[in-house]
Amino acid sequence: MQNDWRRILAWVQENAPDLFDFLEPPAERAELAETETRLSMRLPAALRTFYGLQNGTPAFGVFPALEEEQSAFGPLALDEIEFLELDEDDDPEEGFDVDAGVRAEFWNPNWIPFAAAADRGDYLMLDMAPARGGRLGQVIEWRHDTNERRLVAPSLEALLSRTADGLEAGRFVYDGDAGVRRAD
Repeated sequence: MQNDWRRILAWVQENAPDLFDFLEPPAERAELAETETRLSMRLPAALRTFYGLQNGTPAFGVFPALEEEQSAFGPLALDEIEFLELDEDDDPEEGFDVDAGVRAEFWNPNWIPFAAAADRGDYLMLDMAPARGGRLGQVIEWRHDTNERRLVAPSLEALLSRTADGLEAGRFVYDGDAGVRRAD
């Protein structure tokens, strides 16, 4: 994971240096402990490693969205990780469009948000409660307004590797308005 993150940062330095204005330094152990206490859970090892590399901000949009017209996702800072609280008016049981291996739920307390799109309420989440056929720790995209739940990568490590590979191969480009996106 560290090597792939370094590859991403090297590409950003060369192609989008202004993004560095938004990236926070690695989280300290005390910040990780505070977050785990606040969330009442121990973060998975992959997230602990990821936050040991950075303590992000959604404005550091380096994870391309699945849809071309959407903006990229940037890592959340530890103090921005929150779980959704449903109102009794929410109707979370209707109209889900999910990929195989992803639960057809509005929200699951075992989905841990770690990246957000800066311009909308959509998240990338580590899925610690996959549906049958899914993989523990897979990365899913949670869309708040369409009830879509998309499988993005089999793991956080795979997401970073695929992102670094795509950047280096020219499959992704930087757009000042949308962040990193798929090349045309």
